[in-house]
Amino acid sequence: MTMFSSSRTSVGAILVTIAVATVACGQTWTGSIDNDWTKSGNWDSGVPGSGAIASFQNAGNGNTNISLGGSAQPIGNLVFQTASAAAYTIGQLPGDSLSFDDLGGILVDSTVTNPQTINASVQIPGPNGMLVVNNVSNGGALVGTGLVGLTFGDVNIGGGILSITNGQDGTATTATALNGDISGPGALDLFAPSGGGSAGTTNNNFLINGNNTYSGGTLIQANTGSQGSIQIGTDSPFGTGKVHNVFQGNSVEFRAVGGTHTIPNDFDLDGGMNFAGENSIVLAGDIAIASGTTRTIFNKMTATGTTLTLGATPGSSVIYLGNPSSNGGDDVGRVVILQANSGSRMIVNATFQDVGTGSAVRFGSSNGGHIVINAPQTYTSETQIGGGEATVEF
Repeated sequence: MTMFSSSRTSVGAILVTIAVATVACGQTWTGSIDNDWTKSGNWDSGVPGSGAIASFQNAGNGNTNISLGGSAQPIGNLVFQTASAAAYTIGQLPGDSLSFDDLGGILVDSTVTNPQTINASVQIPGPNGMLVVNNVSNGGALVGTGLVGLTFGDVNIGGGILSITNGQDGTATTATALNGDISGPGALDLFAPSGGGSAGTTNNNFLINGNNTYSGGTLIQANTGSQGSIQIGTDSPFGTGKVHNVFQGNSVEFRAVGGTHTIPNDFDLDGGMNFAGENSIVLAGDIAIASGTTRTIFNKMTATGTTLTLGATPGSSVIYLGNPSSNGGDDVGRVVILQANSGSRMIVNATFQDVGTGSAVRFGSSNGGHIVINAPQTYTSETQIGGGEATVEF
């Protein structure tokens, strides 16, 4: 799952090259006849297909709700450019589908001011996957509001990785929605760089609402900033594989929307996790410190009665403590459990388990938090209680 992470410079270069080349060799939608993708007269130089760039950079003659004829249309890349680009919705009929070339892509340029929607199902054949960059600013709005620049329906990742980047060009506030079901054996990569302003003002949102069954795992390297988040509206946001969470300027913030959500996936932490919002979250899987260092699980939920629960029932999951021996020193293998607000609480049903020696568990608070330890514990690492006015109930 590191294929795209290790080559993001080349990914960006590929998509920039696509954008530059669009004017010269792309086929631009004009909508001169009607809303039918398959009619040559609706394009400036014929219907695009495999290996081609379909460009959307104008008002489309008012024909912005585009039908694919109820069938699958092959395509290399989609590019949305210029402030003149209308709000397009691609896919109107049952059976409408876009079948992308291997390492095909979608680029939404930062000059675009309208939302773009891929309502047709997206087919990613593999073996390498597909590249998506969304640079539409959401206007710096607070979490849960503002412009969603790019929205997807159903996606099938037949192979490789669906790699989605918010703000590749440094755009500080960007939102992408995955509203359909994501299926297939491939993997999902959510990335938002720490650039585009200071780490605290890079406010990226990913909205995930599908009943997802993809099995290749999830890599999250998203700087959600002070007002962004991974917004979860489903009990299966990350398919069936493991979630690898990587620090990228800020710890990723997760929020449940539309009620309590239980996330069954296992997590590997190369970065901390913040939980906020007004709905409860249950992390039912195991949690492991992927490297020998301190990682924080921080409940910032504000609504009275909300909970962050680690483990579905007492003893049903494990939190593996990090191994600091390779990093030379104390306090680098800690799991820090923090409860921020007195109105909500954290329930620890998980069992902590030592990995190596010298690890620690710390329970603390920044504002009168309440932490409940429900599971019997057998770890031998140090336990630290303090930091703020924490109430820890055993």
